[in-house]
Amino acid sequence: MTYSMASDITRLSRMYKLSTRYGETIKFCTPSIPKKIINYLIDLLKKSPHLIEGSVSCDSNKYGNLGDNTGLYRLAQIDAANAYDVARSIYGVNGSTGNNRTILKYFKTKNKKHILSSRNIHKSIGIAAAEYNLDIDFLPINYDNENEFFLPNNAEDVRKALQKYEQKGNPIDVVLLCNPTYEGFSANIREISDVIQQYNEVRTDRKKVIFYVDEAWGAHLPFLPKDDSRLPRYSLHNGADINTISSHKNGGGLNQTAMIQVRSNLIDSTGLDSCSKQVHSEFFSSKELCELYRIHHEITTTSPSPFLITSMDLGIQYLSKGDGRESLDYMVNELAPITRKKLSDIKGITTIDESYISTHPSLTIDLTKIIFNTAKTGMSAEYVSRILLEDYRISVEKKEDNCAILLLTYDSDLKDICKLEKALHEITKSSKQEISLPSVAFPTKIDKVLAPYIVEEMDEICKESKKLNNSLIGRISAEDITLYPPGIPIIYKGELITKEHVDYLLNAQQRDVTKVARDKLLNKVYVLNKNGENHVK
Repeated sequence: MTYSMASDITRLSRMYKLSTRYGETIKFCTPSIPKKIINYLIDLLKKSPHLIEGSVSCDSNKYGNLGDNTGLYRLAQIDAANAYDVARSIYGVNGSTGNNRTILKYFKTKNKKHILSSRNIHKSIGIAAAEYNLDIDFLPINYDNENEFFLPNNAEDVRKALQKYEQKGNPIDVVLLCNPTYEGFSANIREISDVIQQYNEVRTDRKKVIFYVDEAWGAHLPFLPKDDSRLPRYSLHNGADINTISSHKNGGGLNQTAMIQVRSNLIDSTGLDSCSKQVHSEFFSSKELCELYRIHHEITTTSPSPFLITSMDLGIQYLSKGDGRESLDYMVNELAPITRKKLSDIKGITTIDESYISTHPSLTIDLTKIIFNTAKTGMSAEYVSRILLEDYRISVEKKEDNCAILLLTYDSDLKDICKLEKALHEITKSSKQEISLPSVAFPTKIDKVLAPYIVEEMDEICKESKKLNNSLIGRISAEDITLYPPGIPIIYKGELITKEHVDYLLNAQQRDVTKVARDKLLNKVYVLNKNGENHVK
């Protein structure tokens, strides 16, 4: 069979059509990559079209290698560390998902097996913990059911939990927070760090707790206006030991780009570029950094795309030495208040603003996130968001039953906000309305019977699929069930299923979200059977 050279393959590629349509969308969502950087990348591809192919391994001896931290890659990562004012930045192209796996595997090699965590962690952490035989216990869940979002834990939550597990004879090795939350709320990291430091000072076994922050949504925080005490502060500047950040969310990079970073004052800066030099830090000496690099190289792709890495590197320069700070200042101090005012003026729509923080004094909020509630319009936020995309080509970051999130990007402007305002006015006045579903409370009671890795290791003969109904109450889940967005598990394997879980998952069956579960329709749930329950006994 012969094919005409004149055939237009773009007509045949479904993904090409999808990408073309996406390019015409007003984005209030990730990736938040500035048009200026996109133009730099386009120009780069014109000069070096083969760069899109991926790895330049044939030139590795001359230019270095990301996995080995050599050459220009090493220098670029040092530049990133300097820009963020941290000791070490490690580039990655597997997103924070890959970085979480790296860090958790590192914890396993260091016998840091008991993790105290906020509940709003990404599903990748639970999956990695089960794979590496790490045990996670959770801090109390703080959840605003009216607005459908998690609120961060405070220092007192952490202090009580550290004491609780110490008294049980099962002390904590790692405190893990997902901060800021998806919606932009941030805990007081300094207060929590002080609690951990005080705890470490009285540990008799000298086994210190590491403070780890999944700061996927915080790549821009070091560059926010520094004169504004209302805004979140970067975790590594306030006592956290190690974090991961997603450059593609707020850091100006393409999708998949992310970094692992380590706090400055834990490492002697003279040891950053040599594994042989000794430094005075229990956690991340030069030797330990080499171990972290080794594990990262094991887990990440062996063919990292220079194009992706270049986008991340340009994003860092944009934020630290280019127009990035000015863009952030404009977003926070001008565009955000205008956007909230315009949305609040639409009948039935309410927004979360700084007055909300006054009732939660330990929190700060990232003002580049706009949260709006549609409950009083009689329409679900999912429906409103779907119409925004289908009829107006406006894409939002996240939508729940009643709440949606807009992410102000580096290129958001008043014209985009006015288009959004006009679209929402038209949607809320339309006669074609989809009535919102009754809101169901998020399950906040955690009853862990088994560590997830124990359930993971059980034979399939110990598990079965059962119809989702009230008969599941009191059964032990044999799977993690997650709704995406935001990608936070509703229940983990090894936890007891409650009436609240059943009600919430039944409600989720009708929602237009991705169900990350064995049964994608959530008609059935995987649980331990009598064989598995006998294993518990």
